[in-house]
Amino acid sequence: MLTLTSREWAIVTWFVLCIGGISYAPRMAEAREAFKDAAHSLLQYKIVIITTLIAAYTCAIVYLLHKYGLWDFSQIKDTTIWFFSVALFSLFKLSGNDNTSINFRQLLMDNIKLVLFIEIITGTYTLPFLAEMLLIPVVTFLGMMAVVAERNEQYSLVKKIISYTISTIGWGLIIYSAGELISSLSKETVQGLVTDYSLPPLLTLLYIPFLYFMQLALTYENIYYQIYFKIPSTKIRFFAIFAALIAFNVRTKLLKRWADRIYFADRESYSGIFDSIIFMFKMLHKEKTPQVIPKSDGWSPHLAKDYLRSEGIKTGYYEPAIDNLWHADSIEPKQMDFKTGNSFRYRLEGGEEAAIHLKLTLDMKNDAVSEELWDKFYTCSQVLFEKSMERSFPFELKEALLCRENKAIRIDQICVSFSVEDLFDSTGYFFALTASPEHIYYSSCREMNG
Repeated sequence: MLTLTSREWAIVTWFVLCIGGISYAPRMAEAREAFKDAAHSLLQYKIVIITTLIAAYTCAIVYLLHKYGLWDFSQIKDTTIWFFSVALFSLFKLSGNDNTSINFRQLLMDNIKLVLFIEIITGTYTLPFLAEMLLIPVVTFLGMMAVVAERNEQYSLVKKIISYTISTIGWGLIIYSAGELISSLSKETVQGLVTDYSLPPLLTLLYIPFLYFMQLALTYENIYYQIYFKIPSTKIRFFAIFAALIAFNVRTKLLKRWADRIYFADRESYSGIFDSIIFMFKMLHKEKTPQVIPKSDGWSPHLAKDYLRSEGIKTGYYEPAIDNLWHADSIEPKQMDFKTGNSFRYRLEGGEEAAIHLKLTLDMKNDAVSEELWDKFYTCSQVLFEKSMERSFPFELKEALLCRENKAIRIDQICVSFSVEDLFDSTGYFFALTASPEHIYYSSCREMNG
C-alpha cells in the first residue's frame, strides 16, 4: 500500500515533534551535539559506499520482480520499510559482529513467521489518528520501563505488571484489527494481505547472496587486520591474503584457523606463507581421516579430543605449540563455577600422529567445595577411561576417586593414575592416562606403585 496509515502518520508526527524539540530547545544542546556526532559517523566513506551498494542491489531486485509481475509501485512503502528494517539492519549487525557471521536461515524464517502476518494486519487496520498519537508514547514509555526493570531483580514485580500491560494492549490491537479485517473482507483485501505478506521474505531471499558476499568481504578484511602486525612485509602480507583467498575462498573457518596460526609460520618469505596454507589442508585431511593408532603408542588425537563430547566437553584443534608439543584443550562451554572459582579442564598432549597423554583436571578452591563439579569430574573420568581403553572402569579406580586417594595402575602398557595435590589456595584433582614411559605422569605411576 502506498498511503500511510494513521499509526504511521502518528509516528511521523511524533518524530517531527522530537526533532523540532531537540533542534530548538535550549536545554537540548548536548543532544544536538550527540546527533551531529552520530550523523558524522554515519557519513564515513565506508558506510556511504556500502549503503549505496545495498540501495543499488535493492533497486536491481525490485526491477527483477517488477519485470516478472511480482512487484508494482503500490508496494514502494513496504519495500522502503524492508530496506531500512531488514537490509540495512542485517548489514550493520554483520559489521558489528566479531565473528562476522549471520544465520541466513534464521534471517529468512524471521520474515515468514506468523507474527509478521499479525504485524501486517495490525499495521493495516489501525486506530484513529488521535488514538494512535496517545498510544505510541504510552507504549514507548512502557517499553523503556521494561528494559530498566529487566536489569534489576528488585523490580521484578514492576516488570510483570508492565509485561501484562503491554500484552493486554497488544491483544487489544489484534482483536480490533481482526474485527476490522472481517468486516471489510473481500477478494481484493485477501489478495492485498497475501501480497504484503509475501514481499518481505521474497526480498530477503534475493538479498541473501549480496549479504553473503558482504560477510565474506568483511571476514577477509578482518583477517587482513589480524595479520597486519604478524607479517611485517607489505608485499608478503598482500601475497598472504591473495593466496588465502585462492586457497580457502569461502571456507571461512579454515581461513580464521590459518590466521590464528600464522604466528608460528615463517612470515618473512613467500614459501613460508605457502607452507602454512599447505599445513592447514594437511591438518584438515588428518581430522577427516584419523589414523588407527596401536594402543601401545597412544591414541588418535582427532578421536581422543571428542571422547567427552557426550558430556558436553568440547576441545579446540589438536595443533603444535611453540615447543612443538602438540596439544588440544577444552573450550567453551567452560566447565567452571564462576561463583566459587572452581574449574574443570580436559587436555591431550603428544606428537603429530598420536596423543600420548590424556588428562582431566579439577581445581577446587579449599573454601568453596562444589559437589556438582566433583560429580562431573568423576563421571568424565569414567567415560574417558572406558572410551580410551575400551573396557569397564576398574573398581580400584572407582574406590580411589570416591575416597579421593592417590592411585596408579598399568593396563596394557598404559599408566592410569588419579592424584590429589595441595596447590596454593586450592586442591587439584588429576585423572590421567599416559602411553609414554618418558612422560612425567608415567614416572609418577612408577613411584605410586613402588
